[in-house]
Amino acid sequence: MSGAESCLIFAVGSLINDASRAASAGSSGAAAPARLLPSFGASRSWCFRAVSGFTALGLTFNDPGEATAVNGCVFRVLLSELATLDARERGYSRLLVPRHQFELAAVANPAADAEDAARRRREAAEVEAALAEPGAAVYVYVPEQTQLCVPGQLGLTLD
Repeated sequence: MSGAESCLIFAVGSLINDASRAASAGSSGAAAPARLLPSFGASRSWCFRAVSGFTALGLTFNDPGEATAVNGCVFRVLLSELATLDARERGYSRLLVPRHQFELAAVANPAADAEDAARRRREAAEVEAALAEPGAAVYVYVPEQTQLCVPGQLGLTLD
């Protein structure tokens, strides 16, 4: 698969989950842990309210100095599957992430069995190779409109 046939997505919410991602991103499933750097200017928050009423994670953009590193994962998606992923992420827009504003993170899960750990390392190597391809593009989905939610809206209470 070449960069002309695919792109990469930086996932910050439910797309981090293997099963959730596979349901929308088809067979392109290799993923690697990654981190958006504070220089990207964003923080993760419960800021997206879907028309159907659920609240989801998204990125909000902050004043300089208030942004945080955002953990997630980077995965490859075929361009032919991108419309399905865009439909799933309705209410979000894809935003290009400059390569210098994220980094791949170490693959570490002490609870993983040897087979799972080896699979994760293979996937991380696949993603790293995809990032090295000419024209590789990484996108993140950001809410088109944000609504910061207070704990009561999430069914949470502060003690």
